[in-house]
Amino acid sequence: QRRQGGLSSLLSAYYGIEGAQSSSLGRDAAAPPAVVHPMDRQSFDPHHHFDGVVKVGSVADVLKSANALNAEVRDLDGDMNMVVYENYSKFIRVTEVTSQVKASVDGLEPDLSCLEKSFGQITEHQRKVEDAVSSRAREIELLLKRQRFCKKLQTLFELPTTLQMCLDRGAYGKACEAYCACVVFLRRYKQVKTFRAVLEDVELQMGRIRTALESRLRSPELSAAEAVNSSVTLLDLGEDSARVAGDFLGGRAAALRATLGRCFEGGVAVGADEALREACDAAGRTYVAEVADAVDGFNRLQDARRGSGEENSAGGDGGGFDAQAALEGFVSTAVQDLCTRITDMVQRRRPETQTLVGCVHSVRDALRRLHSLMPRLLTKLFTAFLGRLTRDAQEVLFARACSDMASDLMALHAECGKISSVDAVMEEVFNKEAVLARRVGSAVADCQPMLSLVATDRVACQQLVQGLQEQLTAFFLAFGDACLAYIGGGPRPGGMSSSSKSKSKLVDELESLSNLEWNGLFALSCVWLGRRADEKLVSRAWGQAKELLASEEATASLTGDLTPTAAVSTDLSAAIEATLGHFVRVSGQRLAHYLRNSVQRPGWAQASRAPTEPSMVVEMLFKEVNTFDAQLGRMLGDPRKTRGGGVRRNFNMSKTSMELELERQWAKKLQVFAPVPFNRSGSVAGILRIAFKALFEYVREETFSNYGLQQLQLDAELLEELSRDFVEADDAGVLGSLLGEAVNSASQRCPDASAGLMEPSLLEALVGQKKRALRFD
Repeated sequence: QRRQGGLSSLLSAYYGIEGAQSSSLGRDAAAPPAVVHPMDRQSFDPHHHFDGVVKVGSVADVLKSANALNAEVRDLDGDMNMVVYENYSKFIRVTEVTSQVKASVDGLEPDLSCLEKSFGQITEHQRKVEDAVSSRAREIELLLKRQRFCKKLQTLFELPTTLQMCLDRGAYGKACEAYCACVVFLRRYKQVKTFRAVLEDVELQMGRIRTALESRLRSPELSAAEAVNSSVTLLDLGEDSARVAGDFLGGRAAALRATLGRCFEGGVAVGADEALREACDAAGRTYVAEVADAVDGFNRLQDARRGSGEENSAGGDGGGFDAQAALEGFVSTAVQDLCTRITDMVQRRRPETQTLVGCVHSVRDALRRLHSLMPRLLTKLFTAFLGRLTRDAQEVLFARACSDMASDLMALHAECGKISSVDAVMEEVFNKEAVLARRVGSAVADCQPMLSLVATDRVACQQLVQGLQEQLTAFFLAFGDACLAYIGGGPRPGGMSSSSKSKSKLVDELESLSNLEWNGLFALSCVWLGRRADEKLVSRAWGQAKELLASEEATASLTGDLTPTAAVSTDLSAAIEATLGHFVRVSGQRLAHYLRNSVQRPGWAQASRAPTEPSMVVEMLFKEVNTFDAQLGRMLGDPRKTRGGGVRRNFNMSKTSMELELERQWAKKLQVFAPVPFNRSGSVAGILRIAFKALFEYVREETFSNYGLQQLQLDAELLEELSRDFVEADDAGVLGSLLGEAVNSASQRCPDASAGLMEPSLLEALVGQKKRALRFD
């Protein structure tokens, strides 16, 4: 088949059949390359082929080849006949078209003759015009040249007016172009008076234009593109390049400050999160874009300086102006202003941490264009910003927790004023302990999103861990500050440093606590909370912080740096001890007021009848002591135990003078306001010590009758007896010494002391009867 197709193609090409060559090429292109048959080659020898076929093949093979060849010849003849028929039809059509064209051309003969005549007339008129004009061509050329000169002179003379119009319209670029085009000629021929006058007017106008351009360049209302154009115009006018660059950066800085103020001036009526989000979005859209435009404009300005042939390198120009340093300073100030605005808003409005992290990412995305222009500087600035922001955010979180803690304490004070039951107050205290633990735990947990911001910077991670350590310490020290503020104790010894921002955030809250009305239950509640914080909450908070850092790979190795400092426990202990001491002082002074009113009551010291029972003030006093004892035992976890009867000492003056003198000296030198031990009995002893010392001082101001002295003896005996049920034996002895000194001092102020004190048996009977009636056991 392939051989027959090849023969057909060759025969068609030989006979000149149309399309044979293209169809052959088409088949060759479509079919894969095949082995060429010997009969299809150009060097084919028919005689040699025939001899070979007859010699090798049989008669049947020869006949088969002959029949195939005859069939192809017949096909070619048929194709040739078809081609002849088709060409004949085309020839007939061409003949008809030619006849029609000939008839049409014959019809156009008159028009063509008319057109030829017209061209002849045109040629004749052209020749006449050339003959008439050729004699004046030089004159016309000279006049045209003079006209061009006159137009140039007109432009020169109208240049001052043109510059004034440009100044009025603000078209400073066109004014510069006109000036540069004309000033060279005017300066060259300034010896001509007319040109010198024009040059003076032009220089005056250009001075005004320079002043307007400089003022415009420093204006904050100018866009970056307009500022670049104004700067280039000043450079074209020959202004100092360093001064132009400085004015450009100064104007851009003023414009950026105005834009930044607009970005952060709103959001007063909205929440903290929404305000920060709106401010950061606005700053990213406008402020950061303007900074990048200013940098691009400054770079174009430097390119213009280089193009004008001025010396300008990265290190500076001949005048000492360092363009790169000026640009870096400009960008540093702009970025730092933005960062400062963000940190100030974070400190002022206290948004959520997740919102803050999202806003930081949006600002980072907005700074990508500026980062592509100055990568090293932006990396340094943004890294420093992240470190400062994380520290400020930590301070905000813990300042919020401290503020909430102060509010919780004020709420607890209000509850203590409404509740008189110690058990009910303890339930509120338990709740406040849980709330306090949640406050510090939430502040620690809210620090986790900030780890993603500084995960790639180890120094920033270390600063974050250090800040977390400081803020945890500040939180618990703030509790001590709250306790001291309530009791009016002033600054805590060894407290926080004055540079701590968390402490400054508590000024208003601490002032509110200091103005609260005194409530003993609230003071004891603060003591209980401080003790629990020292024992459990501190270790729990630092444990949560370590878990937080261990959850991130970047800070897992820094957990060892988180350890509660000794100052936390020391200051908490000092604060709660001071609070307990203040409770003891206030309670002791309350009892002292009772005793003062009783001693100074008219007729008490100068009683005219023998006493039959202790004074009412003793019962009132020990009802208060019983209340204090119950509160202290519940709050300090040290309930009073029932005591057995003890030996009671009588103030019957039976001791030797030396023993009495020693007791008097001991009572006088006793430190009434000594530190109170952290237990129930020691606190009650401190309260009674203040009251009994006050009784001793009040007795020294009075004069007693014999019966008044016996009344004091009876009251002192009952006080000493009742106090044994609330204090330890050693403290009871000290209290007895104070009461004994009071009785001794009264005896020295009694003119009838020789009559003697009350009999011991009678004294014991009256004291026992009253004690059973009081039922304090």
